[in-house]
Amino acid sequence: MFSPALIDSSIGIGLTLYYQANRTRPDRFILDAVRDNYELVQILSQSPRTGVVYIGGGTPKNWINDGIVMANYAFGREGEGHFYALQLTTDVPHWGGLSGSTLDEAQSWGKISRTATRAMAHLDASVGLPLLAGALWDRRKLWRGRPRVRFDWTDDTVQMRRTRPGAG
Repeated sequence: MFSPALIDSSIGIGLTLYYQANRTRPDRFILDAVRDNYELVQILSQSPRTGVVYIGGGTPKNWINDGIVMANYAFGREGEGHFYALQLTTDVPHWGGLSGSTLDEAQSWGKISRTATRAMAHLDASVGLPLLAGALWDRRKLWRGRPRVRFDWTDDTVQMRRTRPGAG
């Protein structure tokens, strides 16, 4: 699980106190944000097409957008940004905050492909997310038969492989 803003939260306070109390234990919990970033960039660089769903915005939105740009530079990923983008937000662009920044703005930075399939809806997540989940899980079951992705980690190197449903 990647959580770029985990340290900037109540959970981060608790994890810091836990780390302090257990820092000499060999089996202690370690949160390495730079390694998380490196692993995310590897996953993005190995993905032929990427898509994003933004619920609100802020740090996670910026992180996944910057990740695709880093994948292009660091790993020579061929592509020009995410190919699919959907944003649900109550924020608007005229205040200048990241949560309200448009998908057009993201295209101007190469974070979203100029040919991306994209949509932005200004509505509360408590309304939009159930509607989105219901549409994705509708009676047509479009997700059936799609390849699954498996990640194999060796140290800080990630290898991605696709498998058919039911395969190992």
